[in-house]
Amino acid sequence: MNKQKLNRVLLVTTQHSSHASRLEEELTSLETHYFRLNTDDSKLENLPQYKSSQESVKILVNNGRERIDISKFQSIWWDEVVPNPEVYQNMPYGKWAFLETQKASDWILSSLDATYINDPIEIIRASNKVKQFKRARALGLSVPETLITSEPKSLEEFIEKETIYKPISRPTEESVGEDVVIYTNIVDEKSINSKSIECKLSLFQRYIPKKFEIRSYVIGDECLTAEIHSQKSERSKIDWRKYDIANTPYYPHQLPNEVSERLINLTRSFNLHYSAIDLIVTPKNEYVFLELNPQGMWLWVETLTGLPITKKLASLLASLKIS
Repeated sequence: MNKQKLNRVLLVTTQHSSHASRLEEELTSLETHYFRLNTDDSKLENLPQYKSSQESVKILVNNGRERIDISKFQSIWWDEVVPNPEVYQNMPYGKWAFLETQKASDWILSSLDATYINDPIEIIRASNKVKQFKRARALGLSVPETLITSEPKSLEEFIEKETIYKPISRPTEESVGEDVVIYTNIVDEKSINSKSIECKLSLFQRYIPKKFEIRSYVIGDECLTAEIHSQKSERSKIDWRKYDIANTPYYPHQLPNEVSERLINLTRSFNLHYSAIDLIVTPKNEYVFLELNPQGMWLWVETLTGLPITKKLASLLASLKIS
């Protein structure tokens, strides 16, 4: 890669992001110019500033020595914009000040004339699971039969075959109490509570038998893929996110060309440069699409398989053209 043509890269993240730290290592090895902006910095003067006049627009950040204009950066890795809540605890109207700061930072940092991995607006659009199912089917991927309903009768008819429940939103402590992780679970007639079904729309899917599971990372026009042998552990059989790493082998996996092309095309259809896609490989070696995550994390998969995911991402950030 020609060093003189490398992009100036901005990492929009938080202080404790190990993914951002790994990207820093790879960007340093490429000898590209980058700046890490921790949006949860406790010093308000280190937050981004927007300054416009009749002659120019500047977006300024503090690099520890001076304010620099980041409006000239060509590519951006978008992790999250989360101000440090402790800064606002004792402020008058602290919750409002937090929200104002978060929204303003999001506006400023998402307004740059640069190429994002991934654009925050496209992240929201791509997170729509119903759109994912429709586009995956249109591209020739197999998708489980799915029901989103609040009608107990419709669910009773659906679960005549083995069925799972999957949460649609990300639970928070405020919304569901201390148990903020809700996993995929098998449901049957005995577990149906009409009141809990009727109170909200819920997502159900036909259960797919698993030989093993797949986590595939689309990075530009490449797929880096891992096998997750979740069926070797009782704990992770239904949902591998109940991590049992010691008893769940991870291996690199070579996707069939047609499946790889479909995953790349699915990612592109959402105007994304990067995605993490979950699939099932059935005992008959059929590939079944489950979901696309436009901000999927990867470090544990990289560690367990040796797949060069961070290196590929850093190289893409350094070479992306402004879209």
